[in-house]
Amino acid sequence: MWDEANEGHLAKHIVSVREVAQMISNPHVIVRNRKKRSTRHLLIGSTHGGRILTVPLAQIADQSTWRPVTAFPATKAQRQVLARALSPVDEG
Repeated sequence: MWDEANEGHLAKHIVSVREVAQMISNPHVIVRNRKKRSTRHLLIGSTHGGRILTVPLAQIADQSTWRPVTAFPATKAQRQVLARALSPVDEG
């Protein structure tokens, strides 16, 4: 899952492998990435400390396996997507 290439990308964004693992273990969402991006899906969620991260995912040859390419602090729009996805539905 992690190798020198994607760990190097993490380091550029001051994100650790541990933070990504935390984010995956917490509630998160998977959304389609914008058109013409190198990855088709984004994983958005928060670490145990509340840091909201975005992880672009690339599908590998197996096609049932996705690989994190990098991770970075979520943009304002990405944080809003996460908040909407995790907010309770008002059935009132």
